[in-house]
Amino acid sequence: MNPNYKYRENMSREEEEVLEEFLAGKERWNAYVKKNNDMDVDFSNVDFSEHRKIGEIFNFSGYQFPKKGIVDFSRSYFGDGG
Repeated sequence: MNPNYKYRENMSREEEEVLEEFLAGKERWNAYVKKNNDMDVDFSNVDFSEHRKIGEIFNFSGYQFPKKGIVDFSRSYFGDGG
């Protein structure tokens, strides 16, 4: 674990809920966003490599994000691609 990244154990309950919805897949995430179109999504410093299998990529195709909220993926880590 890199101390510079956010993990479940140091996320707020709200941040963890948003991450769970995102990781549940495109359909569930898009339904969640439709109901919460003004929410902020703070994925800054999240280590997404902890949530994917080796060799798996994150495909954002078809994912929708809130139009009225702030969406932040700054300093997120998706792994080395291997």
